[in-house]
Amino acid sequence: MRIQLRCDHHFTTFDLNLNEVKGWLNIDILPDESEEEVEKRAQEKVKRKSETKQKRYDQRNLRE
Repeated sequence: MRIQLRCDHHFTTFDLNLNEVKGWLNIDILPDESEEEVEKRAQEKVKRKSETKQKRYDQRNLRE
């Protein structure tokens, strides 16, 4: 599965298996969930975390 991670204005793509995603993002994989559903949910979680970190970074830079 491929997960994109944004760092500043660049994207990096990781090729991960289900167990790596589960451990890295601390998410549970439901028994009836397809790999595509897990990938979508994992990507959404990564996106939310990335956006939160970017907002914090921007706020710090505004103060300086």
